[in-house]
Amino acid sequence: MSNVLRRNRATSEAEFIHNAKRIRTEVTSFAMNEKVIPKKYRYVYAIPMIDICRDLIKNANTYYNCLGEDDESSYLYNRKRNALQNMRDCCDDILAEMQSAREQFHIKMSVRERVVGLIVDEEELIEDLLIYEEERHSNFLKHNLQKEK
Repeated sequence: MSNVLRRNRATSEAEFIHNAKRIRTEVTSFAMNEKVIPKKYRYVYAIPMIDICRDLIKNANTYYNCLGEDDESSYLYNRKRNALQNMRDCCDDILAEMQSAREQFHIKMSVRERVVGLIVDEEELIEDLLIYEEERHSNFLKHNLQKEK
């Protein structure tokens, strides 16, 4: 437990990874609950949702592990941007799968509320990271243009 008061804590630079793991935990407990999704339909609804969560975590780790400075070919920037866009797509896919399951099984809002809240938080973090990476890359390009002159 941190000694810093909750109201004084800043967002961690790896918050999107922790949030992705929380999403996977919530989706797994939600999808594998027999009262929510019957066993008969797990391969149709639960397993795809959990696989999408696995992809979300994989893309979060890909983004986080892209270390170093960008180069002229922008390989690192493109890889980070693609990982963030894939994360955003995974969030949208999870919501679509949950919507499909909700229509089939009439799942209560209270059950979906936690997952949807985490996904909304994750999408906000992803948007902030996309903006940050875009600014960082444009500053890198400006700096290199000034060097060449």
